[in-house]
Amino acid sequence: MNPPTTQSPHLRPARPGEHDLICALLQGAGLPPYDLTPRHLRRFVVLESGGHIVGAVGLEGEGRSALLRSLVVAPAYRGQGWGQRLVARAETLARQDGVAELYLLTTTAAPFFATLGYESVGRERVPDALKTLPEFASICPASAACMRRVLDPVSLSAA
Repeated sequence: MNPPTTQSPHLRPARPGEHDLICALLQGAGLPPYDLTPRHLRRFVVLESGGHIVGAVGLEGEGRSALLRSLVVAPAYRGQGWGQRLVARAETLARQDGVAELYLLTTTAAPFFATLGYESVGRERVPDALKTLPEFASICPASAACMRRVLDPVSLSAA
């Protein structure tokens, strides 16, 4: 009999059937999963460990601006750089989709995002198309920090 293998955590695209698992992870971290639909998962990245989803982040919106949303890492995996890796992977996907700038709303993680190059901006600077998303329109409180990062374009040699 072969001994059980321990698989190290890894990032991968979310799969269609993982909606409920991601929502449960978000809810467990006190983040709102209410507007997340299975359709959103096509632009989500998850952190998987031992067959379990222990982190996630997604993109929402079309065009040159997008919303970075639903960043979550399970408590046992925090402090190990997984949040930064999830954001970096989402930024790479955004660049590949032609996104030039990412916006986000947060009530607790502004210092974390500032270390990743996100700057505070007024909500009035958010493109109108993103202002209609539920996060801006109703889910996140007006007191949430609004942040933006201008992305470097994908280099032709990296594409």
